Amino acid sequence: KSFVDVCNKFSMKPVEPEPTPVSIDLLDGHTIAGDLVGFQPASGLIGLVKVHDKYDKDHCELALRLLAAMAYGEEVKKGIAVHLNASKATKALARLVYLGEEVTQNVAKSKLTELVDLMSRASSSPMPSFGDTVKAIYGDPDSINLDAGREKFRYFVGTPDYKQSFEWRIFGDEPDFDSVFAADGVVAEFWTDYYRVMRFTKGKPTHLSGELPDGRSCWGIL
Repeated sequence: KSFVDVCNKFSMKPVEPEPTPVSIDLLDGHTIAGDLVGFQPASGLIGLVKVHDKYDKDHCELALRLLAAMAYGEEVKKGIAVHLNASKATKALARLVYLGEEVTQNVAKSKLTELVDLMSRASSSPMPSFGDTVKAIYGDPDSINLDAGREKFRYFVGTPDYKQSFEWRIFGDEPDFDSVFAADGVVAEFWTDYYRVMRFTKGKPTHLSGELPDGRSCWGIL
């Protein structure tokens, strides 16, 4: 699809609006404040325009901004990141995230409160991912898959990238999967909690009106 077509479909201006200052009181008594980037009140969405092709973290970035907007009191249920094509200026790639029907203002505050706690835990102790290992294990919170994780772990440790990673600096040349991801360890507990909070399901949302994109364009529903 062309860049203009994608933007027009979602009532999204190619130029991002000015950041919206927000201050949010969390459930644990803390307050977070900052600028909400890409918020378009008239369109009811968070819209991001990016000048590079990579989009592997779009779902996390959009989800965080959607949660912040909802916790602030804005009824925003969808977010889109549009990436310009590096070789074809008229082409674009879109990735989308929707908030589930159950994500109310209080639920959004709860998730943000837990994310702040997770950030604190990650700042005090290493929470390694070992390439795609964590995603393979905890990607489906209802079905923890240690065998898939073990395979990804073995693959990553055998690649040249491992020697350039922070995991190598901490765990050395021969890390042990069962020690790093022990069921009762802090690493397993951290990632279990993270994927419980940042849980995405595939498919199109049924609680939103208007035209929705092809499911292949979606990251999913938080």
